[in-house]
Formats: sequence, structure tokens, C-alpha cells
Amino acid sequence: MASDAEKHELAEAIQEANTSGYDIIRALEAHLRKYPDTPLRPDIYNLLAKAAVEIRDDARIIRYGEPALAATPNDVTLLDRVSRALLNAGGKDNAARALGYANALRIM
Repeated sequence: MASDAEKHELAEAIQEANTSGYDIIRALEAHLRKYPDTPLRPDIYNLLAKAAVEIRDDARIIRYGEPALAATPNDVTLLDRVSRALLNAGGKDNAARALGYANALRIM
């Protein structure tokens, strides 16, 4: 369980970032560097993935979207965006992973 101090620090960093996707990403990545073993990691990855979608950063969509989907596999927006980002990244491995997410989306 995250300490009250860590939770307060995270909430303050998000509030200071205002609504800028770039600033939110910077604040959350800084928090992960400071607290690498935080139990809030799944929630932070989810926030990072959504901010990456907002700013259309394919590399971060992949980096944070895949672990976020492991925690919330029914997130339709992330399934779609991660699939697209993987296809944009190119490569056979990425295409296979994208197909897996696309199939999960199709089943819903």
C-alpha cells in the first residue's frame, strides 16, 4: 500500500500539471523514477497511457498501454490505440501483438 505521503505527492504533481498531457506525463514519469516499487504503478500506467493517447505519442502508448491493458483488458479505447500504435511502429512482432489486441477488441 502506498504511503499517505506518496499519495499526497502524486496528487499534488498531477494537480500542478494542470490538464496538459505533456506535463502529466512528465510528472508521472518523475513519480515512477522516485518511487520505482510503488503499488500505484498500475494506476499510474493507466494515467500515462491515457495521456499518451491524448498527445498521440505512439511510443508511450505502447510502453504504458500494454501494462495498463494487463490490468484493465476491457478498455476499448486503449485496445484500439495500442493496436494502432503497434502497427505504426512496424515489424512482424508488433503486428502480431496488434492482432492480439484487435481480436480482443473484436470479441467485445
